[in-house]
Amino acid sequence: MEIARQKTGLLYQSLQKLLALESKLVIYPGHISNSISFDQKLICNTLGDIKNNVEILQLNEEDFINNLLQKIPKRPLNFNAIVKLNMKGNAKGEDLIELEAGANRYAIA
Repeated sequence: MEIARQKTGLLYQSLQKLLALESKLVIYPGHISNSISFDQKLICNTLGDIKNNVEILQLNEEDFINNLLQKIPKRPLNFNAIVKLNMKGNAKGEDLIELEAGANRYAIA
């Protein structure tokens, strides 16, 4: 759990650097927690809107860390297989659709 606490602190510090950027900056997320419909609309928002509407970003570092540590989900069944492939650096012959299908189930909600 101590490693998770340290990494969550690093996440907080990284987010603070991002939040210091210009509020008009448009953010396009790499992952989201829920499945979405593919309606060809881009998923994005301005950094200013994100700062104002994402409650966890209003927390101080200690509260941020404690909040996230309470929300860490169980690892998905395919987690170890994905880690092995990432470590190997080559996915030739692997069924990547099976490994990555659906929403990012390991994301913190």
